[in-house]
Amino acid sequence: MTDNVGRWDVSQGGGGMTLTWDAMEVFLATAHPNYQILSGSVVEDGYPGKVYFDLITIGDCTLDGHDDIAPADGDNDNVPDDDDNCPTTANPGQQDNDNDGTGDACDADDDNDGVPDTTDNCDFNANPNQTDSDNDGIGDACDTQTGPPTTANQCKNGGWANYNVPRSFKNQGDCMQFVNTGK
Repeated sequence: MTDNVGRWDVSQGGGGMTLTWDAMEVFLATAHPNYQILSGSVVEDGYPGKVYFDLITIGDCTLDGHDDIAPADGDNDNVPDDDDNCPTTANPGQQDNDNDGTGDACDADDDNDGVPDTTDNCDFNANPNQTDSDNDGIGDACDTQTGPPTTANQCKNGGWANYNVPRSFKNQGDCMQFVNTGK
């Protein structure tokens, strides 16, 4: 080595790069922010002035000059950032209810109805008007038990058709009779 600086050869898929140890630390810190070298060795490889690594173990990843370095995974959910639909929020299942390319774990509107999940009464069922006929906090679009109606106004203008508890109603009069009599 003419300048007395050790260099590490990192080979990936037939290509490679030669780095000083300082550059190698930066490279590893970028690719593996929490890396810890558990073991390693260097060897002369027959080329004057160059030292090549033989084997380095970083966590559960081994660099031996033949394997690729694991792709970045910023949220540690075992899905590479390039393929992750929420690269900064762990979501190993990659759920994406509305198929908009943004995973549910980091999507502010999981059903794309224009109502943010923080105020949406049906996070996973589109219901932009937020209708909640029985006022139970669960929107009609995802409420499996809507009812019973408690006022005659809830039966008017087709409202009777929104209820299925304690039963479905035949028409507005049937709904209003239930409100007035409980039958």
